[in-house]
Amino acid sequence: MDDIEAAASRLDSIRLGGSDQYCVAFPNLKSLYINGNPIMPEMILSANLPSSLETVSVAESLENLSLCTKLKTNSINNLKAILNMDYFDSQETFYRVTNTLFGKSSICNKVSLELRNIPFELDEERLDWSKVTELTLGNPITYPQLTRLLPRLTNLQDLIVSQFSCREIEREMLSLNIETTQVGQTLKSLSNSLQSVWLLNIADNSSYDLAALCVQHLLSQLPALLNIKSFYCQADALEDFAYEYQDYFPHLAYLNIID
Repeated sequence: MDDIEAAASRLDSIRLGGSDQYCVAFPNLKSLYINGNPIMPEMILSANLPSSLETVSVAESLENLSLCTKLKTNSINNLKAILNMDYFDSQETFYRVTNTLFGKSSICNKVSLELRNIPFELDEERLDWSKVTELTLGNPITYPQLTRLLPRLTNLQDLIVSQFSCREIEREMLSLNIETTQVGQTLKSLSNSLQSVWLLNIADNSSYDLAALCVQHLLSQLPALLNIKSFYCQADALEDFAYEYQDYFPHLAYLNIID
């Protein structure tokens, strides 16, 4: 045990997930990785950790993520979470665990979250995710759902949408009437922090033309946006849109449209 403790005192990162059963202390630990299905989760929870960790990375299950709520540390600078839920995971547990780790009272300073599979639609009214600065959505999300979600993520800076859906949208909802100067006043800001958006695929056979209108509408409501990449909207078309509407939405003049 003395040799283990001596080695642990020199480690600056550790990967837990095996079957070793030790009660250990890591006074100089900087990074913690939790992956797979740890056989002895109590070893993780009983480990004596520094008062502050630079990075905690956790992958796969909601059960693994919940371990992070019980770590013996006072502060986590960066939490990186990849969540792939099972259908039997309860929504109640999901919101309780994520709000504890991602919310305003969390010990985490910044959270990077990848939601690979969530077997239910996110209820934005139940979210307290103010510490989330990077978000990747693996499930399909409709434009109306996205416009309801973004205002709840008050510190979000980077967003990746894997499957963007335009169902539940009427084309008339997206019209931008440039014949009146009120156009810049009728659209409310969805986020004052979001700087980068990547839109990867169109979901459920949504119309490309309608998707392009959704993207244009979205750009108009993100005044802090600096970078946009859409794999189904031509960069030239977005540049033309930004030029045409920059008088109404000044931030479009500085937008970097990635080809």
